[in-house]
Amino acid sequence: MIKDLIWRRLLQMIPVAVGVTFIAFGILNLLPGGTAATILGGNATPQAIAQMNRTLGLNRPFFDRYVSWIWAALHGHLGASLVSNEAVSTVISTRAPVTAELGLIAIVVALLLAVPLATLSTKYQGRLFDRFFTFISLMSI
Repeated sequence: MIKDLIWRRLLQMIPVAVGVTFIAFGILNLLPGGTAATILGGNATPQAIAQMNRTLGLNRPFFDRYVSWIWAALHGHLGASLVSNEAVSTVISTRAPVTAELGLIAIVVALLLAVPLATLSTKYQGRLFDRFFTFISLMSI
């Protein structure tokens, strides 16, 4: 029963992941002037932008670039950062420990606040204290 639920949830993640990556990839194509113009800056010539588009493969059709990017990502090749030109996997791996630490600290702080407030809210159920902290909790989420 639980095993089936887990498999079902894992299978549901596939279309969600495809949708999220498709939207994120698509947003990059909505940059004013295009990705090449954004990288090169406001003083870029049309020839430089065209050359950058060829270099990055941005002159290929959108869907073709998306499928190529997904295929490379599934094989661990996330490309290069448009800002620093470093490998994206390197950027992620250097920043992941700090991100994990911040996330852990946030969870600990949230629990340290949530447990006592939830206990007090149950004690004063339906009163102003309970309503106020229920509202604050919902707004925080």
